[in-house]
Amino acid sequence: MIEFDQRTSELIRTGETAALLLDAQKRMCALCVEEVLKKIDRAVLNDTLSPERALAYVSEIAAFRRIVARQQQEIDVGKSAARRQEQSQ
Repeated sequence: MIEFDQRTSELIRTGETAALLLDAQKRMCALCVEEVLKKIDRAVLNDTLSPERALAYVSEIAAFRRIVARQQQEIDVGKSAARRQEQSQ
């Protein structure tokens, strides 16, 4: 049997873990978007930015943003459910 330390258990119970993970995902995705922007900059400088490549870069950026938005949505749903549960008790 695995035991969590008290602080970890409290973070999980209060939902703080989700917020911490979301923050980490936001930072990671922001770094990924920055890398894509650098790729775009290099392609523009080298005159190799085709319409297809531009679309691929935009799709890549959108995917990173969807990851964060989806996670935020899941956290919001969980918080809402927790509030409803507290109100019904």
